[in-house]
Amino acid sequence: EQVMPGILDVTGEAGGPPVASVTGLCDIFAGVHAAFGVLAALHARDATGRGTFVDISMYDAAASLMERELMLWEFDREERLRGLDAYAPVGTLNAADGHVALILPTDEIWRRLCQAVSREDLFARSEVLTVKSRSLHFATVIRAEIGKWTSGKTRREIVEHFSAFGVPVGEVQSVREVFECPHLEARGMFVNIQDP
Repeated sequence: EQVMPGILDVTGEAGGPPVASVTGLCDIFAGVHAAFGVLAALHARDATGRGTFVDISMYDAAASLMERELMLWEFDREERLRGLDAYAPVGTLNAADGHVALILPTDEIWRRLCQAVSREDLFARSEVLTVKSRSLHFATVIRAEIGKWTSGKTRREIVEHFSAFGVPVGEVQSVREVFECPHLEARGMFVNIQDP
């Protein structure tokens, strides 16, 4: 499901093999397209009295998830490096209790991150002067240098500190943490049923 639409081609580590997501995201997204198609058809029927044929393809739906990559290919015809978003560097950093993920889509957010860890010297470092170069050197410069600060702090401490500086960051949660999440519980996301 993720192979033909190119999702595997961009997923994984740069220089490494393609890595499939373990979730059925293409199945689910095709279902979302189908649901919207049916709702639109019902709405059209109410307005016109005529039926509509709803045609959904998992391949089409999954290919639509590649909107950014396909758009960038149309713009510059540059092959993408697996695992790297050259126009909005995103990556993970080690924490004392797991990992956090952050995105650095602008020079301003990069500057804020450097300030947050008292490493203003990194802002002008030659390997990370542009958004694209920050993406290419995320692992070798950003993760290596900023990780010195984050590795001794908990995910929560990092998120609170970086958020105070306006850096988009979030905790990488485990499946258990999502399952036990008080927010999702309060939102009624999980329903208990009797199933012998």
